[in-house]
Amino acid sequence: MNRFIHTLSIVLLLMILLSTNTLFAQRTVFSMTEYNKENMLSEELVKDIVVDQKGVPYFATDNGLYTLVHNEFHLIPVPEGKSSFFKAFSTLRDGTVLVIADDAIYKIVGGVEHNKLELFIDCNNDANSPEYPKSVYEDSKNRIWIADHTDIFSYQNGQLTKYKMDEKNKSTSYLRSYQFMELDHGQMMLVSQKGWFYKFDETSQSFLQVNDKSEFIVHSLFLYKSNEFLIGTSKGLMNYKYSSEGRIVNKKVLDPYIIASCIIPFKTDRFLVGTWFQGMVEIHFKPEFGIYPVGGFPSFTVNSMARDRFGCVWSATNSGVIHLEKEFFSTQLLDLTSDFIKDLEKDDKFTYYLNGKDIYKIKSDYSVDPHLILNEINSTQFAVWENLVLVGNDKGEVNCYKNQKLIHHFKLSDLEVTDIEINSKNEAWVISNFELFKLDLIDGRHTSYLQQFGGERVARDVEYVNETDLIISGANNGTYLYTYHFLGDCIRNISVEADFLKEKEFWTRDIEVDGDSIFIGSSIGLIKYYEGEVERIDLGQFTEKEIVSLSKNSAGDLWISGSKGILHKSGTDLTLFTTEDGLPSKTSYVGNMLVDSNGILWVGTSNGLTYADVNQKPRRSPNPLIYGVFEGQHTLLSNKTFELNKKNTIVFDVSSLFYPQSKNLFEYCIITGSKKEKEWQALSSKNQILISDLKVGDYQLHLRTKHAGNYYWSEETIMPIRVNETWYLRWYSLTILTLFILALIYFTYITSKNRARRRMLFLKRMINEKTKDLKKLNEELEAANMAKDKFISIIAHDLRSPFNAIRGFSQMLVDHDEVLDSDEKSELIEMIYKSSDDTFKLLENLLDWANVQKGNMKANIESFNLRILMQNNLEIHQKLAAIKKVKVEGEFPDLFVMADKHMIETVVRNLISNAIKYSYPEDLIKLDIEELENMAVIKIMDHGVGMSSEKLNELFRIDSVSSTTGTSEETGTGFGLMLSKEFVELNNGKIEVDSEKDKGTIFSVFIPLDK
Repeated sequence: MNRFIHTLSIVLLLMILLSTNTLFAQRTVFSMTEYNKENMLSEELVKDIVVDQKGVPYFATDNGLYTLVHNEFHLIPVPEGKSSFFKAFSTLRDGTVLVIADDAIYKIVGGVEHNKLELFIDCNNDANSPEYPKSVYEDSKNRIWIADHTDIFSYQNGQLTKYKMDEKNKSTSYLRSYQFMELDHGQMMLVSQKGWFYKFDETSQSFLQVNDKSEFIVHSLFLYKSNEFLIGTSKGLMNYKYSSEGRIVNKKVLDPYIIASCIIPFKTDRFLVGTWFQGMVEIHFKPEFGIYPVGGFPSFTVNSMARDRFGCVWSATNSGVIHLEKEFFSTQLLDLTSDFIKDLEKDDKFTYYLNGKDIYKIKSDYSVDPHLILNEINSTQFAVWENLVLVGNDKGEVNCYKNQKLIHHFKLSDLEVTDIEINSKNEAWVISNFELFKLDLIDGRHTSYLQQFGGERVARDVEYVNETDLIISGANNGTYLYTYHFLGDCIRNISVEADFLKEKEFWTRDIEVDGDSIFIGSSIGLIKYYEGEVERIDLGQFTEKEIVSLSKNSAGDLWISGSKGILHKSGTDLTLFTTEDGLPSKTSYVGNMLVDSNGILWVGTSNGLTYADVNQKPRRSPNPLIYGVFEGQHTLLSNKTFELNKKNTIVFDVSSLFYPQSKNLFEYCIITGSKKEKEWQALSSKNQILISDLKVGDYQLHLRTKHAGNYYWSEETIMPIRVNETWYLRWYSLTILTLFILALIYFTYITSKNRARRRMLFLKRMINEKTKDLKKLNEELEAANMAKDKFISIIAHDLRSPFNAIRGFSQMLVDHDEVLDSDEKSELIEMIYKSSDDTFKLLENLLDWANVQKGNMKANIESFNLRILMQNNLEIHQKLAAIKKVKVEGEFPDLFVMADKHMIETVVRNLISNAIKYSYPEDLIKLDIEELENMAVIKIMDHGVGMSSEKLNELFRIDSVSSTTGTSEETGTGFGLMLSKEFVELNNGKIEVDSEKDKGTIFSVFIPLDK
């Protein structure tokens, strides 16, 4: 218990520490993909991971060795009689991957698929072989060092040498025993799990102890500088530095709360650290030591980590494998940068942003400082020039600050300020209410240029092209671009016509000036204006989509913001970045994007500020793989020609060694000898290519892939395809077919007479059988007609009785109106009402039954709570039963069923009414519902008159419907029970009755549950 409390306190302290650090610096943002039982990794306790040179990942578990191929996990067979407990990997200098099991060390042999294990060193055989090996290390002399739970072994030139170690080093961990390291001059060092340090003496061929006492348990070790190590211990994360001879020069505790299980480098002076119970953290050494949690990491325990050739990290945990890929955009998790970013600006030193309330500047380490505190929530735009700051708001006002002090206030309109540009201490340009203003920053006056736009409010964006002249974008297809020249103080419309602008709703959003070219982001896409000509830039599927913001980096690449995310255009290559690439949101203000002087792209969104280093050159995605399914297994296809017959259909599966597969986009095309133009087609989410209806000839299947994020299309994988003529159209097939047809004609002639005779005999037999069937049907029809006649006579009798009562009582009211007193009249009227009500209910049941028989009544199946229906009927019938002094009770749990609510309510109402009718005063009627495997059961139990077995057998038959009376002389036909049975069966249910004469009746109604 004390250990648990101690551990919990360490975790809480670490959380406080990590949350404090995130206020001052930046962490890496990862997208994560989990691999566990939900996606076919049957063993979730993964101890170690390795990725080979081809990019194939392997996973060591207690249930065997797994590999991931074509997004499916495959278990690699273990030699018969050998252990399936795998615990660690080691990659040798030549790329060979060794895997350690409880009783052997294996080489992994194979390629992208069909991998196998080759025994390298057999263990647990005798005292001179490793016993339950735990780790392997290869030094610069090609010696392979092996550690078991107590001793050390070296393997070279097929020879295994044992180095007996002191018993105090005996490991208590099932994963860790010794950690190996090699210093600059080849000095081999190791540290045991118990914290004893040793160096290997080449002269005596023995390990010499370095430290006088053990201070901690060692979990992990990583060489990150010359002779300098990060060590994960029971007393925290430490930094050890050795001399080349193996002498400790310096040691210090970096953080006492991080219990590191594994360490890998991520960037220069940045490391990912896995822990035993604190998840994963990122540590930085510059500009100062910092610790940051890996946000969203879904596991507390990290057993091991590995990096693949794409820079992604694979993490082995107790709950499966987690794949981490650095997102292109990074986000500072600060309150100051998580609001809706309204505007971005830059000068020669800093980038600034407005979050609606205040203006902040971003420093080189990505931390932020307040630049101008406004404490307002309606600011929309700002501009910075040296010691001047201009801020506009949604009321058409602009405030000018100098050295943090307000020096001018301008009231331009009553609507939002949408753009501000400043290039000197003398003047600034502002757009408010689609009107252009020039502000005099010396005397505080402003000038409107509305008249120079012909009195139209069309101004949308303004940019300097030099120190004095401007480019202004506008609205409408004839007023979308203007210039302003300082000499002459005039504005000129330079818009030109274009077919793609006609008959479309059009306006501009943002402009980017690039020398003599002007790029315009508009409601109909990206437009380029150059030397009096205008064209729309091809952006693929985004060509006609609205553009919100534009920016250009030093390499000439365009960065475009729209409703789908950020689009990068580099030459003809297009890459879309979305929230899956680290964008906090796809919503941003117009012009809310810029590239600073360091090549950092800053984007302000509705969910905060984000940035990306656009100096990163996109990497090329790896070549895709093509698989065919043969005998139920995926087979990797090589560049050999794939042959199929005409009119055959073949399906190819495609994948990539870049994970996760869901982030890979695949395109393919089929090239013929005469047609060389490539028409790329995107694959569906199943990543399959279906090929059919190809004519006879030779083709080439071209396939390429692009990983989401900052990646180019891969090189093309090309597979030749030959389509052969269908076998039955070849000459020998036609000859055989002709002979077969002639033989078939002869055989048909011989057998036709026999077939005709057998047919005649068969028809005679069929006629006799049909005659017997018709006779039986006639007999059944006559019985049914007799039953129906009896039923009609009963119904006529039951209708005649209440109508006679109504007529008789009505006649008495007419003939003896003056003689009868008020009480007698009321009694007669009540009798008339009761007789008419009984008649109406009978007719209503008859109408429903007739509709069911004709097929006009369909069940309206829906989900409803049976408890509510039963409770409502309980309350209604409690009042009705009280008149007869009969008790009705029931308690119902929530139980949802799939049925026609109206029909089931009719059934319940009929059955409860019958129970009351045939119960004696002071009797109890019990209502209940319960859940079976797929059905709900409604039970209505009374202790009334009951029924005999003969009556039970005739209960639901139309020819046995008869008038019956209740215990208080209530009338009825029994017809409601027959209708109830029809309703229950329409709802895919059934009704059962259990009754005994003079002891009561139980009706059980079964209806389907809502699963």
